[in-house]
Amino acid sequence: MKILSWNINGLLSCLKSGALEPLLAYQPDAVCLQEIRTRTEPVVLEGYKHYWHHSMRDKYSGTVVLLQKEPLSVHYGLTIILMIQKAELLQWSWRTSFC
Repeated sequence: MKILSWNINGLLSCLKSGALEPLLAYQPDAVCLQEIRTRTEPVVLEGYKHYWHHSMRDKYSGTVVLLQKEPLSVHYGLTIILMIQKAELLQWSWRTSFC
């Protein structure tokens, strides 16, 4: 299983420059992008299912996970009460793994 993770510091600027296209050469099963800094939900990589977790503030942090296969489940945030408002955690599970 190939999982790529990247703190991109701005999704829209990366899309505009084509910075994410080389990721396809790795044929990852999952791509995890942090600090997307947008509430828009463009197609990041064709052929991947997109799961978004936006920050409460616009243009601030946020995450997106791109998965080749449909997960069994997706969970957003943490279960710790004090951290729920700031948490931008995305969890997914497949039949053979848990991430």
